[in-house]
Amino acid sequence: MCPGSPLGCRLFSPCRPFCSAAASAENEIGDSGAKALAGALGHNGALRELRLECNGIGAEGIGALSEALRDNRALAELCLNENAAGDEGAEALSQALGDNSDLAILSLVDSGIGDAGAKALAEALAQNSGLTELGLRSNKIGDEGAEGLAEALRHNRTLTKLSLEGNQIGDAGAEALAGALRRNNTLAELWLEENRIDDAGAEALAGALGRGGRLKVLSLASNAVGDAGAEAMAEALRENSTLTMLGLGGGLGDKAAQALAGALGNNDTLTNLDLGDNHIGILGVDTLVKALEHNSALTEINLSRNDVSMDVVEGVRDILAERSCE
Repeated sequence: MCPGSPLGCRLFSPCRPFCSAAASAENEIGDSGAKALAGALGHNGALRELRLECNGIGAEGIGALSEALRDNRALAELCLNENAAGDEGAEALSQALGDNSDLAILSLVDSGIGDAGAKALAEALAQNSGLTELGLRSNKIGDEGAEGLAEALRHNRTLTKLSLEGNQIGDAGAEALAGALRRNNTLAELWLEENRIDDAGAEALAGALGRGGRLKVLSLASNAVGDAGAEAMAEALRENSTLTMLGLGGGLGDKAAQALAGALGNNDTLTNLDLGDNHIGILGVDTLVKALEHNSALTEINLSRNDVSMDVVEGVRDILAERSCE
């Protein structure tokens, strides 16, 4: 007989032992549905992926799922995006992560999580040896939460991707994360676009991109980074040999573009440069295009929403497309 409610049986109980993925997105199952699923999850040894985004699940339902995670050793990916976990739900999940080293991917996009919830997850992250990706995009995490996560990264050796886009992180949080990157050789992707980071934060992160780092993706698009921050990143690119994608945005002008163009001649690993939503004019674009003559690695440059026409933007894309066909 299947444990839990009929809903739990339908989705992933032992009555369906070969089911490896289950999705119940946008069904408004709420806390009661989540609790029913949790009852089945605790006894399931086959399910690898569970997606419950946009279901009206609150802290109570998240708490029930967290309890089930303590006993479940099969689930590798849990997506709870666009629910109402809040700090209380994040704290419940953090406790589960203390007992579970099998979950590899946890996504909590747009879940109402603030600094307290981020710090709770950070405490678990410092001890957890299984999680490889943590998604916290579009929450309410500020510098305090970022500082907590940074401290966790100093000790964690398994997380490879941390998504913090669309939060409230400023320079203090960015500086803390930069300090952590100097000691962490595992994190490969750090997504920080649409925060409140300006030149000071960008300069700190640039300082962490020297030789020996493992970071491959760093996105600071749609922040308040200006020419000084871009110039610091350009200097870092001259020495860095691991970064493949860099995003910078908010206040870059022609001076920033010229600095980055100068660095491209000394860098053969960066393949994607996102400079969208800035104030780069035709002079800066022209300098970047000329830099491509001495750089064969770059395959993509985003220059949309700058101070040039779309014809110019598309012209740069055409140049890159022609290079890739050669």
